[in-house]
Amino acid sequence: QTKGITPNYNYKVDEKNTALIRYNMEEYQTDSGNQVTVTNMGPSLGWVYEYDENLTARGSIGAEESVQEFSTTTRKEKQLNYVYSGRLTYQHRHSITDVELSRAQRPAGNGVSYLLTDISLRESYLINEQLFLRGEAR
Repeated sequence: QTKGITPNYNYKVDEKNTALIRYNMEEYQTDSGNQVTVTNMGPSLGWVYEYDENLTARGSIGAEESVQEFSTTTRKEKQLNYVYSGRLTYQHRHSITDVELSRAQRPAGNGVSYLLTDISLRESYLINEQLFLRGEAR
């Protein structure tokens, strides 16, 4: 089971630049077996630069505290993690290309989360307003 909320504030600096402040809160729990609860919380700062109507760059960096609690013991494991994300998006008439590099907490099926660094390339092709094709490589 996963639940979370990420309130954020965006400030438009000028026509091309936007500053971001966000606070991420997530909780993961196992549905069966040994009960494990993982809570991740922390702030991040980011920036969006719109070069033109086709090209946008986004970046953010922050820190999150990860707390793992096990129901079979009173043990709690705490860890401070640095997280980041950078994405470059190119949008053309019928296609969108995203290149992204990120480091973030990702949930696993056993109720814990792992700090993963991910590089991805996504291509989306818009067939019409309700249908598109997407390919992704990680």
